[in-house]
Amino acid sequence: MKSHGRKALPDKRQPLTDAFRGTEPLVAFFGYGPKSVGAICDPTAFSAVVEIPSGVLGPRDGGITVDLVEPGCEPTPSPFTKIVKQTVFSDCHPWVAITVGSCG
Repeated sequence: MKSHGRKALPDKRQPLTDAFRGTEPLVAFFGYGPKSVGAICDPTAFSAVVEIPSGVLGPRDGGITVDLVEPGCEPTPSPFTKIVKQTVFSDCHPWVAITVGSCG
């Protein structure tokens, strides 16, 4: 992953092959601005969309984590006190788990 032309995650991770084991946390995002800051999502531009109720991703308490997961394994334990939605995309290897929750 790069940010501003530099490697943001320089650590070497597992190869994305059938040899992938366990879980690897990719990213976590917390703190979202008001509705006027966000982009409009066109669901037809994606192969899948995770929909959540409004009010979850506010400026203080909501968050999203994305993990790579070995098929059949549980995603990395989340930092959330309440999980609002967890979606696992299992059409690839490793699986991709998206967890949306609240810490407040």
